[in-house]
Amino acid sequence: MGDTLNEHTLSAFSDELEKLASKEVLRRFGKFLMEKGLRNPTRFTLGALGKVGKGAKGVLKGFDEAGSRLRHPIEGLRAGWQEMSPLKGLGDRAKALGFNSPQEAASALQGAGNAKGYKKLLGGGEHLLRNEALPGTGRVEATFENLSRSGWTGAGDKTKYLPIGGKSQLVGFTGMAIPSVVNAKEPARTGEGGAFERGMSELGAAGGMLMGSGIGFIPGAALWYGGTKAGTRLGRIIDRVRAGAGPIEAATAPSPEEAVNQLETIRKYYG
Repeated sequence: MGDTLNEHTLSAFSDELEKLASKEVLRRFGKFLMEKGLRNPTRFTLGALGKVGKGAKGVLKGFDEAGSRLRHPIEGLRAGWQEMSPLKGLGDRAKALGFNSPQEAASALQGAGNAKGYKKLLGGGEHLLRNEALPGTGRVEATFENLSRSGWTGAGDKTKYLPIGGKSQLVGFTGMAIPSVVNAKEPARTGEGGAFERGMSELGAAGGMLMGSGIGFIPGAALWYGGTKAGTRLGRIIDRVRAGAGPIEAATAPSPEEAVNQLETIRKYYG
């Protein structure tokens, strides 16, 4: 009963968030359209088409990278782990500006008095430019700076003390699933929701999230979803085999929920 109540509560909360988000998006789009679009419609249309094309190109490039990581999963996971460090993005931004290193880019931008460009390059605190703490830095601050450079804490001067880095989030979200695995249903021949199903679902999600790091939201979300579904499916088969089902039955038999959905579909179209 408690689990059902929590699911309904989370679902209702999610629906409200979606409504609020939709209203906010529409409000901002309307304001942007009034301010920009109606002043110069031709320029606005061409600019919008350019942004759409650029975005589509980025998505396609992200899917190419996703395919490469799937073909070489060990290297893909390693690449995703590296992407979770702010130093990776810092290095990429420096190269995009034509410099060999972030330090070289920072020196040039500061020398030119380009504070905006320097801030954009950095994307966080100045400790990201250093390999070690400044002399006189306390042990605690030095530790958090190292954690920040590694991607465990935030990248900013203040957020470096908070465990909000990509690596911490990955471990944290995965760890939150432990109670659901511990309290999972007993395995059944055609059942669902067992310990292996839930556990491997979370591991698959974590693997997909890690592998999709740094390749864009849509390709990354696709890897996360695919990892979740693959882990769920494999874990369910293992649970069913544990309960005495044969390999074919474990892999093909519909779960109770799937069976109900199938019966409803049959009744809808065949009476």
